[in-house]
Amino acid sequence: MVTLTIAMPDHHKNWIDSQIEQGSIASTSDYVSELIQRDRRARGEIELTLDDLRHMVEEADASGFSDETVASIFARVTAAKA
Repeated sequence: MVTLTIAMPDHHKNWIDSQIEQGSIASTSDYVSELIQRDRRARGEIELTLDDLRHMVEEADASGFSDETVASIFARVTAAKA
């Protein structure tokens, strides 16, 4: 992990501090990390956590089996992207 120093207006820092005091966020670092993760998701960059992966596996397991072939799945997805 690295240390990053940033400059921001006082009112931004005051808002972050108030959120920490209210318990909405744990720290300034956590808040900035969350903003970066949100931005990456918004830009289509996916960064999955272990909990995300567990949830995906649980959903897949609960969905059961499909009669669809791998080739037909790829064809459907490719057509949807076009």
